[in-house]
Amino acid sequence: MSASNLEQVAAWQRLEEVVKAYDPADQSHRMKLHQAANAYAATCKSTGKPTPGRVVGTGGRELRGGFVAPFGNDKGVALEEIETSGLEWLANAVESNVRDPERARFKAKNQQLLNAIRKELATR
Repeated sequence: MSASNLEQVAAWQRLEEVVKAYDPADQSHRMKLHQAANAYAATCKSTGKPTPGRVVGTGGRELRGGFVAPFGNDKGVALEEIETSGLEWLANAVESNVRDPERARFKAKNQQLLNAIRKELATR
């Protein structure tokens, strides 16, 4: 892993720590959160990519050869990194979307995601 990627991972981990400790009543926490988010954003600019495994705003699209969860507790996480129970829940939710006539315009995209989830579940 390159030095810039290590910096990015470290910045991401720091941001996660700050978020976990965040207290909205404490003004100093707001500044720490702001600084950690800016530091992470700067590393993303320098490497040109987000931290591996966490992808923001993909909407379930395929990314780097794999899909990510478009919603739920694992939103933005690559399917390969989601626990089996989370994948099973996501499969049920996406299957429901595939069958829903009101979501017909998203059927093809949801079906692709469902196929990827089933494929990942089959490898476990």
